[in-house]
Amino acid sequence: MNLPQAFIDSMRPRFDTYDPSSWDLFLQAFDGKAVGSWRHDPSKTDRVFLAQSFCRDFPELPYGPEDYLKPIPWASDAYYIPPNFRPGLSTAHRLGLIYIQEASAMVPARLLKAKPGDRVIDLCAAPGGKSLQLASAMQGEGILVSNDISRSRARILQRNFEQQGLSWAYITSFDPVKGIPQAWEGFFDKVQLDAPCSGEGMFRRDPKAVRSWSDYGPKSIRPVQENLLEVAASLLKVKGCLVYSTCTFNTYENEELITKFLSTHPEFTAEEEESLENCIGLRSGLEGEGILPEVSRAALRVWPQDGKGEGQFQILLRKVAEGPVAKTYLPGFSSAGKNKMKKARKAEGPTLSVATLAIRNFAIEHMTKEASDLFTGLMEKGKLSLSGKYAFLEKEALPGLDCLKPLKTGLFLGELKQQKKDKSYTLVPSHAWLLAMPGDMWKAGLNLGQTDSGTRAVFKGGTLVLKEDEVDKIAPGAYVPILCEGYPLAWGKRQGSTVKNLFPPSWVD
Repeated sequence: MNLPQAFIDSMRPRFDTYDPSSWDLFLQAFDGKAVGSWRHDPSKTDRVFLAQSFCRDFPELPYGPEDYLKPIPWASDAYYIPPNFRPGLSTAHRLGLIYIQEASAMVPARLLKAKPGDRVIDLCAAPGGKSLQLASAMQGEGILVSNDISRSRARILQRNFEQQGLSWAYITSFDPVKGIPQAWEGFFDKVQLDAPCSGEGMFRRDPKAVRSWSDYGPKSIRPVQENLLEVAASLLKVKGCLVYSTCTFNTYENEELITKFLSTHPEFTAEEEESLENCIGLRSGLEGEGILPEVSRAALRVWPQDGKGEGQFQILLRKVAEGPVAKTYLPGFSSAGKNKMKKARKAEGPTLSVATLAIRNFAIEHMTKEASDLFTGLMEKGKLSLSGKYAFLEKEALPGLDCLKPLKTGLFLGELKQQKKDKSYTLVPSHAWLLAMPGDMWKAGLNLGQTDSGTRAVFKGGTLVLKEDEVDKIAPGAYVPILCEGYPLAWGKRQGSTVKNLFPPSWVD
């Protein structure tokens, strides 16, 4: 690879003191082939099932289950992708059972160590891999906010969450540097800041990153990183921690930036993570002028010459005392604006009580008795909200939303439609609700095998033909969950002796 000379000149002096013997290997690594990886949530399925599923999907590949399970040292339940395997085309990926994520990018969320009950925010979250890791660790308990400044990237984040069945996270799209909700000042236990960067760690994977570096370089992006770090600090409560990470190699955006931050924020300390200290493929940070020794010790780096991962830097910072407050708060919507929105929503759809009844009736009709009782309990504990004719269920209320326009405030349940005959409302269920629930919570489902022709037909948007013994089990016009190997795949709706496929059109092959 033809690397920018300015990049080589900036890195060579650091390696002279860090590890001179690795310099040539570092340069040679850029000519190597990038290796991908995938991860799964063990609460949804186990790795053996997934590996066997890959074998069924790709019988032409010379692999057994063990070939799909080469572990990533620093990430539990994550594995490298063998040559010529395309997991994005697998049944497991379509079912939301796996997520394709660069191996090095899995380190920051592991370092943050989110746990059930935490309040966590991922400030630069799209496309969502780190947030999904955090959600898995939180086991559905607590508050998770995933934000991205780009509305279009936040939409990608939303789709990935829906496909993975993540129902309870909040998705926002705003520029935190311009201000945060005042209620979020010191609100979060943990902050993930995977900052935008010059992207040197992506040189091997993406040639565009090399051209971008030559055009802009590290100095153009560092002010953005510094501003985001200031915001992250103000969001964090005392004793809370944040992980700052980038996918770039230079110290200017990493160790030097953190050193400067700590020199002006005595309320923070750099914290070493002992569980990752001796992990193969991870090294401590770079040393040298302008870098505090404690930053070098606490930082963790992934280098391409050490393994199959791309470049990554991360460091854990702990807030040990009160610090400066946020400079700017976002204004809430005015009373007039709130009243206007309420009137518009009321005119567009049903009242909350009517919507609640329709949703409960749907749950009773389509879920098992145990599952419908559980869901009704969630509705009573959480908060059902309406945006016109669309219904959402929040598991735990998040303050500060009165000054944001979130893309997602919980589980999207579906659309409420008014019947022409009696003016009552019924629910058109969402794909997100189906995927958020285990397959055995639904009754009267069609359970297809992975290699069945019906499964392929669903992926391609086709209609299913009911077998003779299946017709009497499903009422005419009723919604029916279509499952694959017991996992939710799509909604269907009976029409005579067929089931209309309601798999999202934008997801069709």
